[in-house]
Amino acid sequence: MDELTTISSCEGCGACCRWQGAPPDYVALALNDHFQDDPSFADDFQRFQNLPEKAKELLDTYLLKFKENSIDKNGPCVWLDENLEYCLFYDHRPSSCRSLAVGDGGCIVYRKMFGIDPSE
Repeated sequence: MDELTTISSCEGCGACCRWQGAPPDYVALALNDHFQDDPSFADDFQRFQNLPEKAKELLDTYLLKFKENSIDKNGPCVWLDENLEYCLFYDHRPSSCRSLAVGDGGCIVYRKMFGIDPSE
């Protein structure tokens, strides 16, 4: 896969979600109470407090397994629908996920890493 098709949407891709286990900023907030007062986490803390119930359940289950060391921390994000290749809670994703833009350097790195070309 030398040349990737230019894409204009995350739908049908999910490359950036395949290696992080769970939304990273929310994992950090859940495991480190002091981040709740950190101004750099303010937007994420607000979103974290207002997550849909199902998103919270998936994150809580992940965190329990994370603490028990019984989950692949580098596996697909628990919010990734692996059949449809998109984030189940896209509108609620944290800053680290929001910082990746379709077709930017990070997007291309992950697409190459996982051999994902949604046009194929």
